[in-house]
Amino acid sequence: MMCLLPGIASASTKTERDWKQALDEQIAGLAQRFKGRISIYVSDPTLDVHYRHDASEPIYIASGVKVPFMIEVYRQASQGLISLKDRIPYKSKAQRDGAPRLGRVPLGTMLSVKKLVTLMIQASDNAASDMLANYVGIENINRGMRAEGFRMVNPLVSLLDVREGVFRELDYRADDLTNLQVRKVRWTWGWKSHVRQLEKFLGRPRGTYTVDQLHAAYDRFYKTKVNHVPVETLGNIIEALLAKTLVSEKASQEMLEIMSNAKTSRNRMMGKLPRGTRVAHKTGSQWERICDYGAMWLPDGEPLVFAGCLAGGEDRKLAEATMASIARKAYDLAVRAHGKSNKSRQ
Repeated sequence: MMCLLPGIASASTKTERDWKQALDEQIAGLAQRFKGRISIYVSDPTLDVHYRHDASEPIYIASGVKVPFMIEVYRQASQGLISLKDRIPYKSKAQRDGAPRLGRVPLGTMLSVKKLVTLMIQASDNAASDMLANYVGIENINRGMRAEGFRMVNPLVSLLDVREGVFRELDYRADDLTNLQVRKVRWTWGWKSHVRQLEKFLGRPRGTYTVDQLHAAYDRFYKTKVNHVPVETLGNIIEALLAKTLVSEKASQEMLEIMSNAKTSRNRMMGKLPRGTRVAHKTGSQWERICDYGAMWLPDGEPLVFAGCLAGGEDRKLAEATMASIARKAYDLAVRAHGKSNKSRQ
């Protein structure tokens, strides 16, 4: 634990109070428009300042689970159980929706573990994700999170299990769907098309289900609490990566570098940051759920940890703008605090 001199500790406490007031006021204002749940965790490792808003209760993180998947890959590689150079064949059973890279790769292609990790994080490729989850074992991913001491990590499951879990809440027959049928449902355009495809594959008459019933199935699935993690825990993961203590110094650095080149949404924690700001992050998206967590680097080169997940509200753009505003406010508060800290040391 960091040991601070009395003067530094006092300054840190005052900064934390200032951040709490400013961010609490901003979130209260944003909540006038966005009526869902807003969970935020911010920490400044340099100044030892933390901010929490509904940060301790688990929330659905969607593709945010792919960072724990990556951590387990590096853990097993560090133990010599696997190698990042190992090659895995891309088979029919690995095909998924939400696979922008592997969806264009011929079946039978051999892909290295390192390549799959990169695609999983930077393109949020679900096929790469589930191939790795199967390779290292989903039970080991969960065990590894507990071994690292990360708090209240509920059972993490594969992306195919998520899809099947949602459809199961609509009709128990969904347990019999193949991975290709699940992909076909998700590949059709619009919620009505999803419903029609499900009716077809489940052998149900047209008009058996409605879009509202499918959305209700998502809500029931969320109540199962799988893939739910507190945003404070997400922030703790990033803090460990920044401290180079997660798996090893080399592994932590490599994982941060992979996250620094993520090509998914730039409208969330990155949405209102100054152009050129370095960010290492991972997003997650599903029906009425968005997440983004990682580190943003301030002008003085020091990092600021941000983890945010929003639940509820059908307006994705409003949810993303809400998160972007909070991230920018945290960034501005940190820049000012670092400016004062740097002046005091001169």
